[in-house]
Formats: sequence, structure tokens, C-alpha cells
Amino acid sequence: MRERSFLISLRRQAVVAVLLGVVLGVLGPFGSFEHVPAYVRVPLWTVLVAGNWLLVVLLGEALCRIPATAAWPAPVLAALAGVAGAVPGSLVSYRAAQALGPFERVMPSPLVFFGYVALLSVAISVPAALVFGRGRGEPAPSPAPESPEGTTPPSDSPFLARIPPHLGRELLAVETEDHYLRVHTPAGSDLLLMRMRDAVAELAPLDGLRVHRSWWVARTAVERAARSGTGLTLTLRGGLTVPVARAQRRTVREWLGA
Repeated sequence: MRERSFLISLRRQAVVAVLLGVVLGVLGPFGSFEHVPAYVRVPLWTVLVAGNWLLVVLLGEALCRIPATAAWPAPVLAALAGVAGAVPGSLVSYRAAQALGPFERVMPSPLVFFGYVALLSVAISVPAALVFGRGRGEPAPSPAPESPEGTTPPSDSPFLARIPPHLGRELLAVETEDHYLRVHTPAGSDLLLMRMRDAVAELAPLDGLRVHRSWWVARTAVERAARSGTGLTLTLRGGLTVPVARAQRRTVREWLGA
């Protein structure tokens, strides 16, 4: 079963959170439009929304790693993280509102304000989980059909079972991307939460090689090897270009018979 992480697409989520904070700052909910000038209101809402978003993401990531909740659907975890994050989020926001003087007079009670913040937090986090969330809680890849008696399966690499079904089983390359691995097949690519060294161990039965600290390549995927300045690069089917580490150049040439 694939790993899900609320940290996937973190930068894109951050951009959305900041933009949403700016929009709320312009609109001025909870009476802030009438009582707080724009040059204070917009930065304030931006910081509050972005800070609450970060807290919800971290809480969602923690729920993904707790065995009792790890298999729950991403929207459910996001809703729980949104409500939990609203506790400190509403407290900080309420204190900030009190510090603004005139705005304090139109503030609801702390409990009602928490309800507003929790509702807003859930309304943001659940759609974000549907758009950006991946993995655990999704159906596990179907097991490969058993080979007829007397025949040899193409590979017993457990890594192939981790590849999302829509990408097929023909692996071209594996690339590190932040704390994740990007799996490349002729059908496209996707992210897995896994360390490269663990992936290389699982890929041992396949005819492939770790040509760079950040790349593992299947030999059948290599179309050509060419010099690039003082270095060496591999071109794979589909046009993907892979760098070869200096220490691996001789090994790669021997491996390719070049």
C-alpha cells in the first residue's frame, strides 16, 4: 500500500494558503473590513491563514504516522487536523484581534470564534487533501497474477508492487525528489514515500543500476549514452535525461557494453 503524506506538494500548498490569506484580508471577514485598515488587515490575515495551514499540515502528517489512524481516508484526517489546528489557531487569532483595539468590540465570544475558525480550517483542509493528498487509504495495487506452473515470473522485485496500477509495471527509472522517490514508467510518473537505498535493495532482482546518487535506471530503458561537457548522461525512452556520477562512469560503460 502506498504511503500518503500531507507534505507532498508542500510549496504549491503554501502558495495557495498565502493567496487565500490575501483574499480573506481583502474581504475582511468577522467585521475586520470595517474596523481594520487594509495595510494591517491583509498582512494579518495572510500570516494567520498561512500559520494555521502549516499547523494543520503537520497535524495531518502526524495522523498519517499513527497506526490507529494511518489507514483512514485523507479527507477524514484532514478534517480532524483542521479541527485540532483550530484550537491554537483561534487562540492566536483572537489575541491578535484583541490587540487591534476597535476590532475587539465586534468579536464574538471565544467559543463562537473557535467554531468559525474550525469551520474555515476544515473547509480549506479537506479540499486540499483531495487535491494534494496521496497514498495510504487509497486502494492497494492489485497483486500480480500468478505465473502458470512451470514458467518463471519476469521479476520478484517487491518494488514493482509499489508502483501505482495506472503506471503499469514497466519501470524505466527511479529518481529522488525531496524526501520522496519519483517513479518513471512509459505511462508517466508518480511519487512514493521511500528512501532510495531501500528502493535499490528491492530493485536488486531487476536488470538495473544506480548510476547516480539520485537515480536508478533500468538497462532496457537506456537508448544511448553521451558525453555532456566533462560528464556522461543517459537518454532513456521517452526523452528522459539522467546524469551519471563521476565514480560510476566506468561501471556504467561496462554495464552498457559501451
